[in-house]
Amino acid sequence: MTPQNTVELTQNQLQPEPTTHPPEPEPAQSYVIVTTPTNLRSLSGRQKTGTVLQKDTQLTVTGNEENGWIEISEPEPGGIGKGRTKNTCPAN
Repeated sequence: MTPQNTVELTQNQLQPEPTTHPPEPEPAQSYVIVTTPTNLRSLSGRQKTGTVLQKDTQLTVTGNEENGWIEISEPEPGGIGKGRTKNTCPAN
């Protein structure tokens, strides 16, 4: 092997640098307010968790909604009937 061949092999072995993308911004969180005391439900089976959410409690919603139920992450994970809430402005 000549020095020229060695250089060619080295150049052929070079790998392109991976393309990097900036991280996507997280969506603004949305909140709802409880309009009447209601039971927090589990996400699986909609069973009562034992937690009663009081009127005017702010809930953080995940964005998942199904058959009139909305999923929340705060004050604790679970589900609540959409009809027992009112929308508020998203966080800034």
